Amino acid sequence: MTTSRSFSPEPSYTTAEATPRPSSPAALTSVASSSRTEQQQLFQPEVLDKTLKPGVYRIVNDSNPDFVVDLSGQDLKTVITFGSHGGKNQQVLSNYLSRVIIPWLTELQWEFSRLGPGYSIRCLYNGAYITLGSGISEGGNLIATPYPVSWAIEADDFEAGVYRIRWPESPFVFDYPGGTGYTIQLSDRYPFKPTRLWRLVPVKIDVPKMAAESFEFTTSAPRRMDPAPALITNADTVIDAEGLKLGGNGELSITTTTTTVTTSVTTVKRLGVP
Repeated sequence: MTTSRSFSPEPSYTTAEATPRPSSPAALTSVASSSRTEQQQLFQPEVLDKTLKPGVYRIVNDSNPDFVVDLSGQDLKTVITFGSHGGKNQQVLSNYLSRVIIPWLTELQWEFSRLGPGYSIRCLYNGAYITLGSGISEGGNLIATPYPVSWAIEADDFEAGVYRIRWPESPFVFDYPGGTGYTIQLSDRYPFKPTRLWRLVPVKIDVPKMAAESFEFTTSAPRRMDPAPALITNADTVIDAEGLKLGGNGELSITTTTTTVTTSVTTVKRLGVP
């Protein structure tokens, strides 16, 4: 959907016709109240949700909804515009917390994550981040590299779901150059052009649910263990020469010291192993 907008960098002023002086204090109060109400209606803008919520999106150009942000299939590096086909190159995951590629979300392509006051934009297909390819300048192209940078994501003041993607502390934003296969480039946000606005269209993804603390184990029946072998005992006898004594009746007294070493060997079979 193409939205018709007009932009003027400078406010326009008109000279109002002279208003007759009220004939009474009551009339003066009525005129003041009416004027205040009109001013509130004139200067109070529509309140829009300007928060980019976590989720999956297609990034559609506001001036031409047939073209979306894509990643070149030739080098997996150049950020381009392409005709919408709903493939893995064209869907975006916005998530403030997770930086892990979830296995069942491999069809997604871009992940928006908080990086300082802005957002990093990561390609889930190859893990690369959208960044500048030729510096901060008018007409600069965009590429995807392993190094994250922070982008300012600014909501449009007139329509919900429409954003500008701007390089921080600069006037340069994502711009659609026209046609398919063209690299997305940087352009000054002024004067206003709808090619510099991008609509984030939510995409529903069915994620399998996992019950908390739910685990599955594979067990086998216990096997009979063989009995442990008999104990093996070795004994050494040492005769103390100083312990040889003759008793009063002529008998020989021998003092011996016996050291016993016991070795126990137990064989255990592992459960589940034949």
